[in-house]
Amino acid sequence: MESLPSSRATKPEIAPFIVGVGSSAGGIEALINLVSELPKAINASFIIAQHLSPTHKSQMTEILARETEYPVVEATPHCKIKANTIYVGPPGYHLKYKEGYLHLDKSPDELSPKPVSYTHLTLPTIYSV
Repeated sequence: MESLPSSRATKPEIAPFIVGVGSSAGGIEALINLVSELPKAINASFIIAQHLSPTHKSQMTEILARETEYPVVEATPHCKIKANTIYVGPPGYHLKYKEGYLHLDKSPDELSPKPVSYTHLTLPTIYSV
């Protein structure tokens, strides 16, 4: 007799939606408003790219973490994306998304602080890579 699949069987992991958010250096208030109003458990990851000076330490991660129940982390090289998590780009880097991971890129060097538009270009190609 063939057994029926158990309802307790492990479900395959569903990749989170990716929400890219760009902000100018003065956009902290808008970002605080956004993260403070996020609903719980929506199966989305938020990637925040902001114009930041590469010579100053950013406190963006700490500021946003105080305003939301979501984990807020600074993106690191080859960072695996998790659902219901907010990723903040570190100063001096472009953020690139590929196959479920965030990557940091300093090139081109002549663009600093790193523009949001460059990060935006990688988001529409998420599933065509």
